[in-house]
Amino acid sequence: MRRMLVIAVFAIASSMVTGPAAADAPGQTTWSLEPAAEGAPDARVSLRHVAEPGETIADEIALTNFSDGPATFRLYAGDGRVTSDGGFDIDESGEGPGTWVRLADSDEPVEIAVEAQDTVAVPVRVEVPDDALPGDQPFGVVAELVADDATVALDARVGVRGHLRVAGEVTPAVTPTIVDIDYRSGWNPFAPGTAEVTYRLENSGNVRLGTRSDITHDGPFGLGGGETEDTVREILPGGVEERTVAIAAWPLVRISADVDARPVLVGDDVIDAELVPQVSSNGAWALPLPQLGLLLLITGGAGGAVWLRRRRESAVQRRIDAAVAAAGS
Repeated sequence: MRRMLVIAVFAIASSMVTGPAAADAPGQTTWSLEPAAEGAPDARVSLRHVAEPGETIADEIALTNFSDGPATFRLYAGDGRVTSDGGFDIDESGEGPGTWVRLADSDEPVEIAVEAQDTVAVPVRVEVPDDALPGDQPFGVVAELVADDATVALDARVGVRGHLRVAGEVTPAVTPTIVDIDYRSGWNPFAPGTAEVTYRLENSGNVRLGTRSDITHDGPFGLGGGETEDTVREILPGGVEERTVAIAAWPLVRISADVDARPVLVGDDVIDAELVPQVSSNGAWALPLPQLGLLLLITGGAGGAVWLRRRRESAVQRRIDAAVAAAGS
């Protein structure tokens, strides 16, 4: 089998995508996967549903082969996750909502042949367990090309994102924790240094949220304060996002920092509960080393000048004393 390595793609139809998710390479098989209704793609960007525990949801996705020849695709579902760069991907080996999804009435990955320039509607069934916990249960469905001996295989895949919310009490919460404050002073004693604040945001609730965080710091008695803002688009329930921000800070021996994390809605989500900010605080030493060096240089120079002056005065006095002694003899 001939294989060509291509940068992996997982184009998910979500609130950030305005058209169907599609994979392609020049001269190669091109395909898309998108939500559908009555056998044809529709205007949705994701499979969005609210379900009761024990309920079964029926939906469709459309698999389109844009190429000039027939192709076979492997479709499978998995638990949703947010990648380190903020994208969406799935974990096929997960044990969560991805296992509730049935494609073409199968609980295993399915292979579907699609003729050239044709679209096949694939039934999607989501069987919510009786003991499913309330809140967001993200999943995704992926289509990847099944290569044969005459096909150049692409390490590419496209997918449709599933927004499933199990009915019940929602508890939106994002918990910030400052894990490190690293103060770095520059060489210029007349300029501030940099406080690098590393903090974690944990979605400790059961619905996905974004955050807008205010990171502030100050020295003793509130002196020398500074601030910045940091935004995270999406953190799934149970997810953790680690961030590092840099703020200009004067070395006032001891500085304290606060992260005030304000939860925000993602996309078209609706949450019938109050979004409550949470704050994390921590402190670090910020020693004024350049300033101390300048002070030592100034005091050392002043001390040296006094010493030289006294030495000169002593030498002059010795010469005067020697002259007086010589005149008296």
